[in-house]
Amino acid sequence: MYYAKIPAMKKTDNLLEKIYEYYKYSCPNTASLTVVQTAFKEAPLPINQAKHHRWLSHEAADTSIAKSYQSIVVDLEKKSITDDPVGNGILKELKKTQTLRCLLFLADTLPIVSTLSKFFQGEKVNLGQVKM
Repeated sequence: MYYAKIPAMKKTDNLLEKIYEYYKYSCPNTASLTVVQTAFKEAPLPINQAKHHRWLSHEAADTSIAKSYQSIVVDLEKKSITDDPVGNGILKELKKTQTLRCLLFLADTLPIVSTLSKFFQGEKVNLGQVKM
């Protein structure tokens, strides 16, 4: 992906993967997040994986994390540093303003990029339909 050449985006991409692995491969972590989401009256959203060759998967991953940002931060904050060093590392990264900016930027732009991607993947694309 082209954004892998941008250090902030590459860091954010790595963070998306770490968050996915943190919750995907640990039932207690997933259950803990679900409890926090329920307490905030949010629908329990699964954390999606961002595959490196598809915009659509990045949209799903970033959207799920952006929508659950508050729940993820609270869930990670309630665990102690010594008990969960991986979660603590993720929490430190999530609390950086640059990370939050990147997550929100992606949450705003990826739906548009995904729509364009789906449009151009269609069988019958007429470039005359594209307005510039």
